[in-house]
Amino acid sequence: MGPEAILLSVRDNGKEGSYRFQCPSCADDVEKRADRKIVALLVSAGVDIERGDAAVLSGQMLFDEETQAQPTYPEQAPDGPALTADDLIEFLSVASGLVRRLKVLGRTLRRFSDDVQPLTEAIAREGARASERGSTLGERSRSSPR
Repeated sequence: MGPEAILLSVRDNGKEGSYRFQCPSCADDVEKRADRKIVALLVSAGVDIERGDAAVLSGQMLFDEETQAQPTYPEQAPDGPALTADDLIEFLSVASGLVRRLKVLGRTLRRFSDDVQPLTEAIAREGARASERGSTLGERSRSSPR
C-alpha cells in the first residue's frame, strides 16, 4: 500500500488528526488516530492531506510551534548521509531478527535447564550419599582398634 492509498485529516494546526485507508486484506475501511509524530511521518512519506484541512496548513503552519520550541542540536551536523526511511526499515528488520533469535535462545536455555536439572539433582544426591559413606567409614576407622 502506497501513500496514495491513505487519506490524512488534520486538526489543531496539524498537531493531530486521523488517517484512513482500505485494508488490503479484508477491504474494510480503517480509520486511525494520528498524533503529531504520525502526522509528520505520513506527510514526509507523501500522504496527501484532505482538501478541507489544507487551508489550515497554509503558510507552513504544520508543526511550526513545535519546531520553534525545540533547540537545535547538535551544533554541527554529523558527517555522513542522512537517515532515510529505507534505513529505518532495515533497522527494524534487523531488530526484529534479533528479537526472534533472543526468543529462540530463551527457549533453548529453558529446554537445556529442564534437561540438566535431573542430572544436577542426581549428582547432589550422589554427593550427599558419598559424604555420608565417608563419614560412616571415618567413624568406623576411629572406633576400631589398631
